[in-house]
Amino acid sequence: MLTLSLTLPAEEGRGKVVTSRAALVDLAGSERAKDAGDGALRRQESIAINQSLTTLGLVISTLAARDTRDAHVPYRNSKLTHLLKDSLGGTALAVMLCTISPAPTQASLLLALPSLPSHRAARRVPLS
Repeated sequence: MLTLSLTLPAEEGRGKVVTSRAALVDLAGSERAKDAGDGALRRQESIAINQSLTTLGLVISTLAARDTRDAHVPYRNSKLTHLLKDSLGGTALAVMLCTISPAPTQASLLLALPSLPSHRAARRVPLS
């Protein structure tokens, strides 16, 4: 995760300081354990990425629901969503990129399909 912060000083006559932050996260990895490699460390990393993606999907779905004010948003269920809390709700603008392998096999397409519903739900998250 890479976080970029920019703070602009207040203009003369205005008391507001403008602060912006961009968080860049790369969650690339194999979704299938057998493709993660032989090492136990690679397998654990793949499991952690999948858990973070699942929690991110839950957070996005909760934020996209109509009754978000009363719903509990599970930001603390993963380190990723806890770190991205300020970027996912409120007045934040979020951009999610979903890359799909250009491999012509059906298996590569089947690996990419589970990530699409979260990206579709992200479009429905209202700005407050």
